[in-house]
Amino acid sequence: MLPKKGVIYVDPTSNQADTPSTEEAQENDRVASNSASSLTRQDQNLNSQSNQNSNKSQVIEKNSKKKDIYAGIKGKMHDVVQKARVNLDQSDIKESVVAGEKEGVKDIHREEIKSEEQFESIHSTSNIVLYECKSVFPFQLVPDLLSVDLHKVNIITKSFPFIKNIQSIYIDDVSEVDVNTSLIFGSLTIKDKFFADQAHTITHLKISEAMKARRIIQGLIIAVREQIDLSRIDEKELVRKLEDLGQAVGQTRIPVKQ
Repeated sequence: MLPKKGVIYVDPTSNQADTPSTEEAQENDRVASNSASSLTRQDQNLNSQSNQNSNKSQVIEKNSKKKDIYAGIKGKMHDVVQKARVNLDQSDIKESVVAGEKEGVKDIHREEIKSEEQFESIHSTSNIVLYECKSVFPFQLVPDLLSVDLHKVNIITKSFPFIKNIQSIYIDDVSEVDVNTSLIFGSLTIKDKFFADQAHTITHLKISEAMKARRIIQGLIIAVREQIDLSRIDEKELVRKLEDLGQAVGQTRIPVKQ
């Protein structure tokens, strides 16, 4: 049987039924192309994210390196500052030690000068005799001698012309000065505060001389205990002032200075 014109007959056994039409093929191509484009974009996005992550990692790594560098620089600067402080402290200590040594040397030098001045003062005044008196001859064949200077009282007794005994009592050690008088003569007794049971006595003195010696010794005791510098006063004026001071003390017993 021949087919009619304008009618298409399809053989059921033919493979043309599985073959897509042109429109379907074009649609499939578009879908495939879109999928490929989507996959490409995804790949691009993944590559972009990967690049961004890589850049971030590099930035983080660079920042970490910078931090390490800054930390190292800071540590070195700290060490330098500490060393500088230590050097300054050591320099200050050395300067303080040197200044202390210099000041110590100056103090020692001042003390030496002061000691020398005191020694010179004592040496220059030790030979200044303020007052002397003797026992009356012939009541004493070899007269005893009483000598008073700025620092001590000397009692010189003689048993023979060429044999003498010198007893010295420092003014600061004198505790009592007593004068005993008779019709003609007076005797002077000096007591040492360290040897109260041992009195030093000189006899057969003129009463006026014994009283004057007592006044001078008492004036010296007060002046020494008040730390008055007597070396700058004229000798004659000093004797007069000491007598006045001793006269003011009168019969009052001078308290012993411990």
